[in-house]
Amino acid sequence: MINFRIKWNFNMKASRRGEHRWFALTILLLAVTAIGSAQEKTSQDWVKLYEPHVHKEMPYRLMKPINFDASNRYPVIVSLHGGGGRGTDNRKQLRGWNKPLAEEQRRTDYPGYVLAPQANSLWDATHLQNIKDVVAALPSVDMNRIYILGHSMGGHGTNILIQIDPGYFAAAAPSAGTGLPDTEAFIDAAVIKDIPIWAFHGDQDKVCPYERDQQLFAEMQKLGGNMKLTTWAGDGHGVAAKMITGSDNGSTQLSSDRCDPEPVFLKWLFAQKLLNHEKSSKKLNGLWRPLHRMQDGGVLSERVELWENNRLWHMVDAEDEYLLSGFESRPGRHPWQGEHVGKWLHAATLAYERTHDEKLGEILKKIVERLLATQESNGYLGTYAEKKRFYRVPADKKSWDVWSHRYNLYGLLTYERFHPDDRIVKACERMADLLIGTFGEGKADITDNGTRCGISSTTVLESINMLYERTHEERFLTFAEHIVDCSENAPGLRLMGAMLKKKDVSGPGDGKAYQLMANLLGYLLLYEHTGDERYLKTVQNGWENIKAHHVYVTGGPWSRHMSYNGNKECFALPQDFDPANSVVETCSTTTWIQLNLHLLERTGQARYAVEAERAVFNALMAAQYGEGIDWCYFTKANEDYRLFQGKITCCASSGPRALEMFSRYLIGEVDGGVSLASLVPCSAILPEAFGKAKIKVTGNYPFSPRVGIRFEKAHDKNFALEFRDPGDARLTSARINGEDIALSKNDRGFYRIS
Repeated sequence: MINFRIKWNFNMKASRRGEHRWFALTILLLAVTAIGSAQEKTSQDWVKLYEPHVHKEMPYRLMKPINFDASNRYPVIVSLHGGGGRGTDNRKQLRGWNKPLAEEQRRTDYPGYVLAPQANSLWDATHLQNIKDVVAALPSVDMNRIYILGHSMGGHGTNILIQIDPGYFAAAAPSAGTGLPDTEAFIDAAVIKDIPIWAFHGDQDKVCPYERDQQLFAEMQKLGGNMKLTTWAGDGHGVAAKMITGSDNGSTQLSSDRCDPEPVFLKWLFAQKLLNHEKSSKKLNGLWRPLHRMQDGGVLSERVELWENNRLWHMVDAEDEYLLSGFESRPGRHPWQGEHVGKWLHAATLAYERTHDEKLGEILKKIVERLLATQESNGYLGTYAEKKRFYRVPADKKSWDVWSHRYNLYGLLTYERFHPDDRIVKACERMADLLIGTFGEGKADITDNGTRCGISSTTVLESINMLYERTHEERFLTFAEHIVDCSENAPGLRLMGAMLKKKDVSGPGDGKAYQLMANLLGYLLLYEHTGDERYLKTVQNGWENIKAHHVYVTGGPWSRHMSYNGNKECFALPQDFDPANSVVETCSTTTWIQLNLHLLERTGQARYAVEAERAVFNALMAAQYGEGIDWCYFTKANEDYRLFQGKITCCASSGPRALEMFSRYLIGEVDGGVSLASLVPCSAILPEAFGKAKIKVTGNYPFSPRVGIRFEKAHDKNFALEFRDPGDARLTSARINGEDIALSKNDRGFYRIS
């Protein structure tokens, strides 16, 4: 057992009085490393085709493509050994399936690299990073075709590694890979549902029970996942080589019509290919993934509970069931009445996923059912009278009808992500198809609909990208890019063009702050799906401009009414900032927080966590009243009082979303380590890749000067921990076992302890 004890002191200059505050961070890491068994006998000539190498103390064997030609590009098969291959001898990892892969005819038919690393413990994030390093250094590799397979512990590892980075492997083939009888559940089907997976299992397997693969397959069926399951009838655990050679006692099931039905395994495997990997690989390798956590006191927990115990329930039947009345008795009472149910579904779903409150689960289901029941046969799901709907009057510049559909798509897709339901997906597809039929290629221009050159309507870009992510239907991605084309052809909008030229955000769409940042969220997802760097640069340049010129000391984006924008919710030119006349709209604060969290997720950069936290602890919490129902529409500096309201407004529906979103991003994983995006009190049971260790953050951050962090039960695992400075603070000292150590920030702005 190895104990690490680190004391972290930093001072933070407070913005109000200038005093210094001292914080201490204590971290305890427990790691146990297993020791491998004796060497296996050396073997036949085929073994020599696998050349021995070592990378960062990881032994590995590599078989190169037959008749290698540097002008070609080759796939890579990553072969993970089972428990019998553990060790450091760089030989035992070559298992039963490695021999048929080395046969000359197969190498000729399916030319590629086979990489066989060796581990001395269960496969984890550190192994994955080493594997990536080796693959990246190989010549003439097709990065769109990196495959992974393994049996038993190797099948288990296959399922682990594809969850750590779902965007790296083009396909996976776990054999008997769902764990031992006493292994806790470790596979999140929702994370890997889009990866082409072909699983293999003997139906008499008692070592790694077959029933677990059946359960996973059933989950994949519900999710519409891309999984094939081949069952070897009458076989037990020793079926490793059959995935390569095949056998007549196998029967194969497909989880959905997304699955490639090709019956020959290697032919199926080599046909799988990632889209746009080369363009997006830098982003994918920096992916920061939030981990499920629990909150344990502190101001954030108090504020989240204020919403969950009060306004969440108040909204259900407030103002004569305002959430649903506009749908059930059309027309509604307000132009954007339709947005509120989608916002509520978003925040309430996140609340349920943390609390699993049965009563909340029941009311969520009822709200969804009632909303779906109001959808019309053509897909319409808004609150407008027939003659005023977007498909009847596509050039209505005062309409908020498309805007309401944006939030219905967003809320329903968020709910469906955690509660898979084909009916919800179909309802969302019908909404999107109605939008495409109205504003698609050769149809009406979406920028002619809605306010300020259509910037309110083009926010649907984010929701359409979410639908594409869920369905992989190309028509939705095509429509998303068409929305961008329309935006760039609208002289008063041209958001991407303006941001690529590093112009100020006060220009596009009159600088309507809330909607402009909501559009940036759509561009970020579009980059995720296409790899087009222009979309990412649009978001990054927009963020830089907002951060440098349009964020108030409280962390919220300020706006001001000027003659050139006509509305106090619009960004004004930087030189027109005036504390007495500038305001922070709570909808803008929420969207700024959301933008920062999604940039953190896509890049792993600490600066985005800093800005999200600054806005949460200042502008956002200042807008929430202590009785848990009322919210401010606007806040501003030096106010005699804040105008809190209990009525349903866009801002009162937005604020709880930011609280729920931020509380989900406290602990994450990135680059094979655990990452703390904030130091607020919380705890989590880490995934299998981190030994299912428990992490607990204690204290009363940001008020208390002392924070504690403890890891418990990190068995058989070594992994890194990273943390960041709070805003306007610096690290002054760090200790391990009482000895001072020097820490430096990595290129993402986090301090990292390996």
